[in-house]
Amino acid sequence: MGVIRKEDWRPRGIEDLEPNAWKAIRREGNTCVVAGPGAGKTEFLAQRAAYLLETGLCPAPYKILAISFKTDAAENLGRRVRERCTPERADRFLSLTFDAFTKGLVDRFQSAIPTIWKPSDRYEIFFPQRRAVEDFLIRTRLATLSALQSQLVELISLDE
Repeated sequence: MGVIRKEDWRPRGIEDLEPNAWKAIRREGNTCVVAGPGAGKTEFLAQRAAYLLETGLCPAPYKILAISFKTDAAENLGRRVRERCTPERADRFLSLTFDAFTKGLVDRFQSAIPTIWKPSDRYEIFFPQRRAVEDFLIRTRLATLSALQSQLVELISLDE
């Protein structure tokens, strides 16, 4: 599994890239790509990951982390990278949702979380409605030092 020279690297699974995509793929450092729906952002990200892994710009044991909002987007991107790279390289690409990434951090570092904030062993992640958040803030305000109560009142009264 040798490293491919940057100038010899070619996209996988597609014929070619447009000139601006080539510039963005080869750019060192962070790159912001803005495009409308269906423009090929996911494909671009898969190609960029393949480029970084195959050219050694992301050398082992380093990994690439991609975080998506939706499960299907995270799975789609991960699948595309697996289709374009060898298994050894694809294993260094992690495609997760925000929720999965966050839960992984909590699970991994649970012993470092102060006891008062530590979740139970069988905790679940859920997305409460606004009313549930307001109720939580009200209960918290009642149990908080008076110096902090005014700040919680401000949070409770924020408009959407």
